[in-house]
Amino acid sequence: MKKNIQLFLLAGLVASVGFTSCSEEDTTVTPTTTTYGTISSYSAKLLGGQTNANVGSFFATDSGVVYRSAVVGASTLLQGRIDLVYFYGNSNQATIGAPNDSVVAFAHLNNSSLSLWTTKNATKFYATSITPEAFIASSNDSLVKTIDAASISSSLVNLLTVGKVVAFKTAAGKYGLYHVQSIDGTTGTDRSITINVKVQK
Repeated sequence: MKKNIQLFLLAGLVASVGFTSCSEEDTTVTPTTTTYGTISSYSAKLLGGQTNANVGSFFATDSGVVYRSAVVGASTLLQGRIDLVYFYGNSNQATIGAPNDSVVAFAHLNNSSLSLWTTKNATKFYATSITPEAFIASSNDSLVKTIDAASISSSLVNLLTVGKVVAFKTAAGKYGLYHVQSIDGTTGTDRSITINVKVQK
């Protein structure tokens, strides 16, 4: 009888070990690969201040084209493509904002037809701590995806400085970054900013 009990316990132990081994094989995790989206890159895009008659203040992120006020004002189609607007103010200094922002509209009040546009995109912005080196090295949308989407919530970023990297989200839902390469000019008529832009396709 005692021998039979020992054999029974031994059989149970073997079955238990076999079951555990099978369970460990079933829980093997297969690594997943993250796929990032492609981006459009626009280098050294020059935008003029609100009273700069030679350089446009309005930037379309879907094409990388900078437009002057008169051209955009005459076309509802172009108005819907403008995501970034530049101005230089006494308090705000170098600023890029959304076409629908009230401060941007006031800055351009006497110098463009922005107040009369029928389509004003609600672009959102966030001043990041991303370095220029990281921006330059990025070749897909992985960098902008490191930023909490909820942080990209302001309708403008002012007091821009050379080297600053700003995240943005267009009204069409595309995320991107721009890097301030230079801020130039000393009077209203020659103020300008040069930015590099990377945005999701």
